[in-house]
Amino acid sequence: ARRPLGAAEIDDIARLEMLEDHRQFDSTEFARMLSSKHPEVRRRTAQTIGRINDKRGIGLLLAKLLDTDTAVAATVVWSIGQMRDSSTVPWLDSLLTNQRTPPTVAEEAATALGKIKTAGARAVLARLLVPGVVGSRDTPALREALLSIGRSTARGDIAPIVRWTKSKNAEIRWRATWSLFRQKDPAALSTLIAISKDPSPVVR
Repeated sequence: ARRPLGAAEIDDIARLEMLEDHRQFDSTEFARMLSSKHPEVRRRTAQTIGRINDKRGIGLLLAKLLDTDTAVAATVVWSIGQMRDSSTVPWLDSLLTNQRTPPTVAEEAATALGKIKTAGARAVLARLLVPGVVGSRDTPALREALLSIGRSTARGDIAPIVRWTKSKNAEIRWRATWSLFRQKDPAALSTLIAISKDPSPVVR
Protein backbone atom coordinates (compact mmCIF):
# COMPACT_ATOMS: atom_id res chain seq x y z
CA ALA A 1 0.00 0.00 0.00
CA ARG A 2 1.28 3.45 -0.82
CA ARG A 3 1.67 5.91 2.00
CA PRO A 4 -0.69 8.91 1.86
CA LEU A 5 0.36 12.22 0.41
CA GLY A 6 1.32 14.89 2.90
CA ALA A 7 0.69 18.61 2.60
CA ALA A 8 4.11 19.21 1.01
CA GLU A 9 3.54 16.47 -1.58
CA ILE A 10 0.11 17.85 -2.46
CA ASP A 11 1.66 21.29 -2.94
CA ASP A 12 4.28 19.80 -5.25
CA ILE A 13 1.65 18.02 -7.36
CA ALA A 14 -0.38 21.24 -7.61
CA ARG A 15 2.78 23.03 -8.73
CA LEU A 16 3.36 20.36 -11.38
CA GLU A 17 -0.16 20.77 -12.72
CA MET A 18 0.33 24.52 -12.99
CA LEU A 19 3.64 24.13 -14.84
CA GLU A 20 2.05 21.59 -17.17
CA ASP A 21 -0.95 23.80 -17.89
CA HIS A 22 1.37 26.67 -18.81
CA ARG A 23 3.82 24.42 -20.68
CA GLN A 24 6.50 25.95 -18.47
CA PHE A 25 9.78 24.05 -18.12
CA ASP A 26 11.35 24.65 -14.70
CA SER A 27 14.49 22.55 -14.40
CA THR A 28 15.11 23.54 -10.78
CA GLU A 29 11.67 22.49 -9.63
CA PHE A 30 11.70 19.32 -11.70
CA ALA A 31 15.11 18.26 -10.38
CA ARG A 32 13.94 18.81 -6.82
CA MET A 33 10.72 16.86 -7.26
CA LEU A 34 12.41 14.00 -9.12
CA SER A 35 14.33 13.50 -5.86
CA SER A 36 11.20 13.53 -3.70
CA LYS A 37 10.91 10.83 -1.05
CA HIS A 38 7.36 10.13 -2.19
CA PRO A 39 7.16 7.97 -5.35
CA GLU A 40 3.91 9.58 -6.52
CA VAL A 41 5.60 12.98 -6.67
CA ARG A 42 8.49 11.47 -8.64
CA ARG A 43 6.07 9.71 -11.01
CA ARG A 44 4.01 12.83 -11.62
CA THR A 45 7.15 14.90 -12.17
CA ALA A 46 8.32 12.49 -14.89
CA GLN A 47 4.83 12.57 -16.40
CA THR A 48 4.77 16.37 -16.47
CA ILE A 49 8.19 16.51 -18.14
CA GLY A 50 6.93 14.20 -20.87
CA ARG A 51 3.75 16.16 -21.39
CA ILE A 52 5.58 19.48 -21.64
CA ASN A 53 7.82 17.74 -24.18
CA ASP A 54 10.89 19.93 -23.85
CA LYS A 55 14.06 18.04 -24.74
CA ARG A 56 15.88 19.62 -21.82
CA GLY A 57 13.92 17.11 -19.79
CA ILE A 58 15.89 14.19 -21.22
CA GLY A 59 18.98 15.14 -19.25
CA LEU A 60 16.97 15.47 -16.06
CA LEU A 61 15.33 12.09 -16.49
CA LEU A 62 18.55 10.28 -17.35
CA ALA A 63 20.65 11.98 -14.67
CA LYS A 64 19.83 9.27 -12.13
CA LEU A 65 19.59 5.52 -12.16
CA LEU A 66 16.18 4.15 -13.08
CA ASP A 67 13.81 4.43 -10.12
CA THR A 68 13.32 1.33 -7.97
CA ASP A 69 9.57 2.00 -7.98
CA THR A 70 8.38 0.35 -11.19
CA ALA A 71 5.50 2.80 -11.69
CA VAL A 72 7.95 5.70 -11.56
CA ALA A 73 10.46 3.91 -13.80
CA ALA A 74 7.82 3.09 -16.42
CA THR A 75 6.64 6.71 -16.43
CA VAL A 76 10.22 7.94 -16.91
CA VAL A 77 10.58 5.68 -19.96
CA TRP A 78 7.19 6.83 -21.28
CA SER A 79 8.32 10.43 -20.87
CA ILE A 80 11.57 9.76 -22.76
CA GLY A 81 9.49 8.27 -25.56
CA GLN A 82 7.38 11.42 -25.76
CA MET A 83 10.53 13.39 -26.69
CA ARG A 84 11.07 11.22 -29.81
CA ASP A 85 14.82 11.81 -29.62
CA SER A 86 16.98 9.33 -31.53
CA SER A 87 19.87 9.89 -29.10
CA THR A 88 17.93 7.89 -26.49
CA VAL A 89 17.76 4.72 -28.62
CA PRO A 90 20.88 3.13 -27.03
CA TRP A 91 19.43 3.72 -23.55
CA LEU A 92 16.11 2.17 -24.53
CA ASP A 93 18.02 -0.73 -26.09
CA SER A 94 19.85 -1.30 -22.80
CA LEU A 95 16.51 -1.61 -21.00
CA LEU A 96 15.22 -4.21 -23.46
CA THR A 97 18.39 -6.30 -23.35
CA ASN A 98 18.64 -6.28 -19.55
CA GLN A 99 16.93 -9.38 -18.18
CA ARG A 100 16.31 -7.60 -14.87
CA THR A 101 14.25 -4.80 -16.41
CA PRO A 102 10.68 -5.01 -15.02
CA PRO A 103 8.10 -6.08 -17.65
CA THR A 104 6.16 -2.79 -17.48
CA VAL A 105 9.36 -0.81 -18.01
CA ALA A 106 10.45 -2.97 -20.95
CA GLU A 107 6.98 -2.55 -22.47
CA GLU A 108 7.31 1.24 -22.31
CA ALA A 109 10.79 1.02 -23.86
CA ALA A 110 9.41 -0.93 -26.84
CA THR A 111 6.58 1.60 -27.19
CA ALA A 112 9.02 4.51 -27.06
CA LEU A 113 11.06 3.07 -29.92
CA GLY A 114 7.89 3.00 -32.01
CA LYS A 115 7.52 6.73 -31.46
CA ILE A 116 11.10 7.46 -32.53
CA LYS A 117 10.62 5.48 -35.79
CA THR A 118 14.21 5.74 -37.07
CA ALA A 119 16.29 2.96 -38.64
CA GLY A 120 18.23 2.66 -35.39
CA ALA A 121 15.04 2.21 -33.40
CA ARG A 122 13.81 -0.39 -35.88
CA ALA A 123 17.06 -2.34 -35.59
CA VAL A 124 16.66 -2.55 -31.81
CA LEU A 125 13.09 -3.82 -32.18
CA ALA A 126 14.14 -6.37 -34.79
CA ARG A 127 16.83 -7.72 -32.46
CA LEU A 128 14.21 -8.14 -29.75
CA LEU A 129 11.94 -10.09 -32.09
CA VAL A 130 14.57 -12.50 -33.45
CA PRO A 131 15.42 -14.73 -30.43
CA GLY A 132 13.12 -17.03 -28.50
CA VAL A 133 10.75 -19.85 -29.28
CA VAL A 134 7.69 -18.56 -31.14
CA GLY A 135 5.28 -20.96 -29.49
CA SER A 136 6.10 -20.05 -25.91
CA ARG A 137 7.34 -16.49 -25.86
CA ASP A 138 4.74 -13.85 -25.01
CA THR A 139 5.66 -10.72 -23.08
CA PRO A 140 4.26 -7.17 -22.96
CA ALA A 141 7.50 -5.92 -24.55
CA LEU A 142 7.20 -8.41 -27.41
CA ARG A 143 3.62 -7.39 -28.13
CA GLU A 144 4.54 -3.72 -28.18
CA ALA A 145 7.66 -4.37 -30.27
CA LEU A 146 5.51 -5.90 -33.02
CA LEU A 147 3.36 -2.78 -33.13
CA SER A 148 6.29 -0.40 -32.82
CA ILE A 149 8.31 -1.94 -35.66
CA GLY A 150 5.26 -1.46 -37.87
CA ARG A 151 5.22 2.24 -37.06
CA SER A 152 8.84 2.72 -38.11
CA THR A 153 9.37 4.96 -41.11
CA ALA A 154 12.50 2.97 -41.95
CA ARG A 155 12.11 -0.35 -43.73
CA GLY A 156 14.17 -3.52 -43.45
CA ASP A 157 14.12 -7.29 -43.20
CA ILE A 158 10.61 -8.56 -42.44
CA ALA A 159 11.76 -11.99 -41.24
CA PRO A 160 11.75 -10.94 -37.54
CA ILE A 161 8.07 -10.08 -37.96
CA VAL A 162 7.02 -13.00 -40.17
CA ARG A 163 8.12 -15.59 -37.61
CA TRP A 164 5.53 -14.31 -35.13
CA THR A 165 2.66 -15.00 -37.51
CA LYS A 166 3.18 -18.63 -36.45
CA SER A 167 2.64 -17.94 -32.75
CA LYS A 168 0.04 -20.03 -30.93
CA ASN A 169 -1.31 -16.81 -29.44
CA ALA A 170 -3.80 -14.88 -31.59
CA GLU A 171 -2.87 -11.67 -29.77
CA ILE A 172 0.67 -12.06 -31.06
CA ARG A 173 -0.42 -13.11 -34.57
CA TRP A 174 -2.70 -10.13 -35.19
CA ARG A 175 0.03 -7.75 -34.13
CA ALA A 176 2.49 -9.42 -36.49
CA THR A 177 -0.09 -9.26 -39.28
CA TRP A 178 -0.74 -5.56 -38.71
CA SER A 179 2.98 -4.88 -38.68
CA LEU A 180 3.51 -6.75 -41.95
CA PHE A 181 0.76 -4.73 -43.60
CA ARG A 182 2.41 -1.51 -42.45
CA GLN A 183 5.72 -2.52 -44.03
CA LYS A 184 4.19 -2.34 -47.55
CA ASP A 185 6.83 -4.85 -48.63
CA PRO A 186 5.82 -7.10 -51.58
CA ALA A 187 7.81 -9.89 -49.92
CA ALA A 188 5.11 -10.07 -47.22
CA LEU A 189 2.32 -10.85 -49.70
CA SER A 190 2.57 -14.65 -49.58
CA THR A 191 2.57 -14.62 -45.77
CA LEU A 192 -0.42 -12.29 -45.64
CA ILE A 193 -2.37 -14.50 -48.04
CA ALA A 194 -1.64 -17.51 -45.82
CA ILE A 195 -2.71 -15.58 -42.73
CA SER A 196 -6.03 -14.77 -44.39
CA LYS A 197 -7.06 -18.34 -43.48
CA ASP A 198 -6.13 -17.91 -39.82
CA PRO A 199 -8.65 -19.46 -37.36
CA SER A 200 -8.86 -16.14 -35.50
CA PRO A 201 -11.30 -13.62 -37.05
CA VAL A 202 -9.22 -10.79 -35.60
CA VAL A 203 -6.13 -12.04 -37.44
CA ARG A 204 -8.06 -12.62 -40.69
